[in-house]
Amino acid sequence: MLTARDLLEQRLDNVTFRAGWASTRPQARQFVSHGLIQVNGKRVTIPSIKLKVGDVVELTDRAKELVAVQEAQASAERDSPRRLCSGRRRACVWRARSGGGRPACPGDGKAAARPA
Repeated sequence: MLTARDLLEQRLDNVTFRAGWASTRPQARQFVSHGLIQVNGKRVTIPSIKLKVGDVVELTDRAKELVAVQEAQASAERDSPRRLCSGRRRACVWRARSGGGRPACPGDGKAAARPA
């Protein structure tokens, strides 16, 4: 059963923050609202969208050039949840409690270690 925390972790604005692309959650929400984030290759402007396992979240080309995004990536000291595989340009959502190993992450282009 999903807890309230699990539901909040699935929101697009939260994933944008946890991936290290924004310095604060309000900034992550603004990035989504301004169309700087894509989900599965499509531009999304609704921060409250719930992501599913296998969704790929990307920065748009315009977002990659923003100083705010570059600074957030350089100073990102937060831990990503185990269900989020993130890189500098992409992040993917996967089920941390599944039996097998971690799938290849489009964020870093390689398979990651099996979660502990």
